[in-house]
Amino acid sequence: MQTTDGGDTAGVRYSKLNGQSVKVFIEEEISKDKEVDHTTEVVGYLAIFGKDIKYTALKPNTIVEFGDITVGQNKQTFWHTVTIKGIFSKPVVVMGTPSYRGGHPMMIRVKDVTATSFKWQMQEWTYLDNVHTVETISYMVVEEGMNFLKDGSWIEAGTTKAGAKATAVKYSKSFPGTPVVISSITTQTRDKNRYVPRVTKTSNTGFQVFLQSEEKLKVTESEQVSWVAWSTNGRKSSEWQAKVTPNKVTNKAYKIDLVGGFKDKPSFFTAMQTADGMNTAGMRYKTLTGQQAQVFVEEERSKDKEVDHTTEVVGYIALWGDSINYNDLGDGKLVKTDFTQKHRVERLPLKESTMYVKTMKWTINTV
Repeated sequence: MQTTDGGDTAGVRYSKLNGQSVKVFIEEEISKDKEVDHTTEVVGYLAIFGKDIKYTALKPNTIVEFGDITVGQNKQTFWHTVTIKGIFSKPVVVMGTPSYRGGHPMMIRVKDVTATSFKWQMQEWTYLDNVHTVETISYMVVEEGMNFLKDGSWIEAGTTKAGAKATAVKYSKSFPGTPVVISSITTQTRDKNRYVPRVTKTSNTGFQVFLQSEEKLKVTESEQVSWVAWSTNGRKSSEWQAKVTPNKVTNKAYKIDLVGGFKDKPSFFTAMQTADGMNTAGMRYKTLTGQQAQVFVEEERSKDKEVDHTTEVVGYIALWGDSINYNDLGDGKLVKTDFTQKHRVERLPLKESTMYVKTMKWTINTV
């Protein structure tokens, strides 16, 4: 019943039910008297056929969801929870580069990834107190598999197992060039173990990834590593961009100019694409605006106080807004070769080519 026009205690029963109709009536109880007449009511009904309705039956509507979190880590045992807003079938989660308000070296660990949420934690190395001040960290949720965006960007996301020895990951399709690879550990097999993922040997067909522990200890188990590969040929510099630095990033602050700039601070992700220096290290940023960022390689100090790190190639992804959805999908045929006056589009229809000539004011050859 959707109304209470009759005040006597009552419920709803049915007497006949088939695939076409049902007879229902209101049933009063008779503890006080035998009268069971009930006035008219509005009754709602819901009919469902089959065993169940699975969440996975919902069609994914989001390719990439991202955001920023500003919070501290007050207890070593506490895990923060992020609720995923979009609909994903197989979400892959990677975390962004932490800010640098607290001087203790740290990394981010993720666990319990589901279609609706995931948990994450700031982790300091075991020789520290594992309580960390407030930092800002971005997160990215990507639908597993390969996706092509209208601006020419290629994005592939997946998971793998990694340990002390390098694991090779191969893309499902060769990228038009070497993409940026961002990775995060997304399981926690042993509560007190602290690892950081390192990516190396990146190419247009794949990469290698391995785990590092603090130098006084060893990696004793494998963990799941989530990864996102994002091509550097995209054109939507005001909403997203992925680029790599020269082999010049060290433990000193290195300035990255964000091409075209953003309205405000973007969600920001970086990772070393090389392993030229093998001391255990991760990435942090010192400053971040809509126009530039200053990043550096952060070594841990369990074995010694020396934190000098040799030069590395660093990949970065900057995202503006909160999501990239199915409306942004393309066919993977738009490929920008460089930033010279002429650009080439492989097998691009004339209508779409004309659109880009109008909006970008670039010369585009169609074949």
